[in-house]
Amino acid sequence: MSTPIYYIKSGNLDFGDKKIFEELEFYLYPGDKISLVGKNGCGKSSLMKVITGEYELDGGQLFIDPRVKIGYLKQDIDKNISGSVYDYILENLSFEEFKFKADIILEGLDLDGNLNLENLSGGQKRRAFLARALTISPDILLLDEPTNHLDIKSVLWLENYINNYSGSVILISHDRKFLENTSNKIWWLDR
Repeated sequence: MSTPIYYIKSGNLDFGDKKIFEELEFYLYPGDKISLVGKNGCGKSSLMKVITGEYELDGGQLFIDPRVKIGYLKQDIDKNISGSVYDYILENLSFEEFKFKADIILEGLDLDGNLNLENLSGGQKRRAFLARALTISPDILLLDEPTNHLDIKSVLWLENYINNYSGSVILISHDRKFLENTSNKIWWLDR
């Protein structure tokens, strides 16, 4: 078996007196496609925020390969963004290096990169956020409800994209068929 690129052992996370995780343990390997499932409020999004470094564990051991790049599509969208879709997606990236890839992704998501973010609907903004997460080609891609606001054609395109993606992916979705079509492992968060 290959070496994990990320793991948590004996992980604990608390918000005040509410325990989110206690003695959490998992290992993420290159190429894993994981469905993260559990009841609403069980900590799925919180786990993704631990992986991104937005939240710190209250206890336990965490390892991340120092060469690993993480991409994250949050469930909530930032409504206070401006500029073109291209400006947003390619921010802090080499335009020459990533523009072609961004175009392929935008075509799959049926979104024009020249549109102004301030004029987009919530669903279109969400597509722009998804395009940004995909364009950077991270080693670990975290997608929290990626099919929200996508039509069938775009969902099928995203399934194909994830199935051909060389990095590791962790998915949260209420769309069971989407999870079945894109995952090779299931992680259950339970109490």
